[in-house]
Amino acid sequence: MVLPSPNGATLAIQGAELRACVIAGCPRNASAVARMARQQAMSHSASAAICVIAAGERWDDDSLRPALEDLWGLGAILAGLSDLDLSPEARAALACFRGVAKDQLRECTSAASS
Repeated sequence: MVLPSPNGATLAIQGAELRACVIAGCPRNASAVARMARQQAMSHSASAAICVIAAGERWDDDSLRPALEDLWGLGAILAGLSDLDLSPEARAALACFRGVAKDQLRECTSAASS
């Protein structure tokens, strides 16, 4: 199954151009993504950076659509990396994941409009 994600595809292409290891993640594969990111980073150096990005979606007018479910999914991945030194933004995503139950995501405006 192929699901279009213009923002995700753009980020993947830009990452490849920078010769970065790009790993696509979602809540379903969050723990595997965290493990793979850790393995990739550690294979390069003990101080390698891991950048986790919630790609988001776009409104009909092409403006960026912030979405709670994207922040929550980011937090799901970061749960597997929570022992690392996380940025304030990463800690906020992790807090969202830990503080919002999965079934509550169906009730948010961004999920209803996607």
